[in-house]
Amino acid sequence: MAYEPQIIALANGAKKLHGELEEVLFLENDNKDSILVFADGTTLPVAHQRHGYNIRSEAYAFPVAAQLGGTDPFSLLTFGYWGTGPECYAAFLDACGFVDPNVKEIKAPLRLKADGKRVQGARLKAQWTEEVCAKSLDEARGRIVPPGSADSCILREEVLCDGTPASLVVTVETASASDAERTAKAKIPALSEVLSVEVADKRGAASEKILVFTEAEAMEGAKARIKNQETAYKTLAGVFCTRKPQKGVFGIGKAAGEWEAAMWLRQESKSTTVLRSFCAAAAEA
Repeated sequence: MAYEPQIIALANGAKKLHGELEEVLFLENDNKDSILVFADGTTLPVAHQRHGYNIRSEAYAFPVAAQLGGTDPFSLLTFGYWGTGPECYAAFLDACGFVDPNVKEIKAPLRLKADGKRVQGARLKAQWTEEVCAKSLDEARGRIVPPGSADSCILREEVLCDGTPASLVVTVETASASDAERTAKAKIPALSEVLSVEVADKRGAASEKILVFTEAEAMEGAKARIKNQETAYKTLAGVFCTRKPQKGVFGIGKAAGEWEAAMWLRQESKSTTVLRSFCAAAAEA
């Protein structure tokens, strides 16, 4: 087959990005519309332009397209029952480890699984994987497939969050409670509601007086104190002059200035975020 090296490269790139190909959904009788379902949950439509899929996220496909002179490599996977399409699709599935990669006798709608199992469907269209946030599974199902809908159904569903309240404690090396809060919120699941945020442990500061003639000497003195492992100092907050040094006249009356070095202690800030995750259902048809 003329395009086999490019098709194999396309399959290997897809697996590297999305994991194993688990199944293929053939949607129409002319087999020009099918969906590749990968282990990471990606549902990639072969006719991506038709479905508005952002093909730029499939970076591995661009070098393959260059080898094909600019031809969309996924277009080689659209076919009727003649031409190179079935052979290209079979090569793609074979590279993905499908037990039965033969698609010449496919009659859509049909689900072709990696283990060779074929499930014939009764509908001509598929519904994309969808995530919703709801207070119950029944409500989530109703929002995915409205009651009375005759042309769609839920084939698979998965609960992503069970609604159990939980606490999240995040420790950050900063004296700012707002920084700790931002860090905590960035780590909670997307389908969650933050109920409250509290600073569980505030990081304190201390200061020392340093008698030297220049600010540079004061900075060095403060850094030397931080490096001393016997102290509780963590980082330097700043050095402030509280009394200017006296230059004196001909060296007479010369006196060191006084600087105050502010240093954060080794104790760290902790932000405790209490959150609640509502029920979420993911459906795919």
